Amino acid sequence: MEFKHETLLKKLEKIEQALLIVKKKNFFVRKKENPLRESASFFIFDYLMNLEKPKKIQHRVWARNKVCITLLRHFGLRASDIREITMFKLKNGIKTGTMQIAQPKTKKQRVIVFTDSAISDLQKIEQELKIAFGYQLDRPLAYSIVTGKLIPCRKWVNQLNLFIKLANKKFAGIFTSHSFRINYVRKLLKILPIQQVQSIVGHKDISTTKRYDRFRPDASKMKEIITKALNEKIE
Repeated sequence: MEFKHETLLKKLEKIEQALLIVKKKNFFVRKKENPLRESASFFIFDYLMNLEKPKKIQHRVWARNKVCITLLRHFGLRASDIREITMFKLKNGIKTGTMQIAQPKTKKQRVIVFTDSAISDLQKIEQELKIAFGYQLDRPLAYSIVTGKLIPCRKWVNQLNLFIKLANKKFAGIFTSHSFRINYVRKLLKILPIQQVQSIVGHKDISTTKRYDRFRPDASKMKEIITKALNEKIE
């Protein structure tokens, strides 16, 4: 009787392990099938940039938020990538046209390019830049005047997301700091081969870049693309 009881317990343990494996597999399948997060368009950026500062928020924090989304929009960076940017780096980037960024996630360096529109938008927020960097050339953007250290990465992202969240109700979506990167990558994928986009945005694996590829042209756009590729006249 005791032997049968032990056998039954072993069978139940095997069933429980099998169910756990199935549960894990289903979780990963669902995770892969989750829709891409919301993309932040120019309209969202423009809306956030024109918001008036609430009385309870410090001038430096408000200015820093505007600097952050300007960098995210024009360079397709992650929020973690901009923590250590300094005013000196930005000024030099505007002057030379490029800037090297350390990417904590991939532990690699990435060169970003300053377009005319990026330079124009940065010049528009010259006062916010001074306030955000505390009028210091070598002080990182995420520097805390309270602790004298960099704001921890998770806290940094959460603070930035609280600002971006102000666009959720207006545009009926859920936007985060990563929404600007999504918009940046998706726009590049419409006009460039995926390998080039991977290199530009600094993805370690091309499969990551593929997850952003949601561009599906309609019939007229497909005709235009195919005609252009085959050098035929559009009827």
